[in-house]
Amino acid sequence: MYSSASIRWVNYPGLSEEKKLILEKICDWWKNQDNQKFEILHILEYDGAPLAWKPTKNHPPVQTIILNPNAEYDQTQDLVVFLYSDQNNKQERILTYAIDLDIQRSNLFVWFGDPQQVIKFSKI
Repeated sequence: MYSSASIRWVNYPGLSEEKKLILEKICDWWKNQDNQKFEILHILEYDGAPLAWKPTKNHPPVQTIILNPNAEYDQTQDLVVFLYSDQNNKQERILTYAIDLDIQRSNLFVWFGDPQQVIKFSKI
């Protein structure tokens, strides 16, 4: 599922210097995806552990142009808020507690919700 060029941010208590650098790299990558085409897959259920998993239930993938991407760290909740609009100007906001960025494959995995779900952004 991931290449060797993947990085991960997880909201363990406290934001260490290493976590800050990883989060900064992920946020910078996301903010630079304005006007880029992505396939988005909303994964509802999966088997396996977070680093070795496969989807078992998901919505059909959709393709869209990402507009105004942004990501902000919310200190009060120790979570990251992912923001973007699609090509129809529909705004999306995802409150996430884990993020995986596979730079080599241009895939971004945003983990959120209870029960845990994943949104996979794959650059086309």
